[in-house]
Amino acid sequence: MKHVVLSVREHLKRLDSKWREERKRLQDQIRTLQDQIRTFDKQRADDRKTLQEELRQKATAVRDQLRNLGR
Repeated sequence: MKHVVLSVREHLKRLDSKWREERKRLQDQIRTLQDQIRTFDKQRADDRKTLQEELRQKATAVRDQLRNLGR
């Protein structure tokens, strides 16, 4: 009986070890994905600011051209 208990205990230790390794691997993967999301969000925000500025500049140029036509 003692042998069975020890065997079960060892099996549980191995399962626990595997579970901890898998949990750590998944946590690392989640951190990596979160970092990627932050990077993509920052790039999207930067791209949006750039496009907004380009639109403002083009709108100003068109407005100036229309004013010059009216003179």
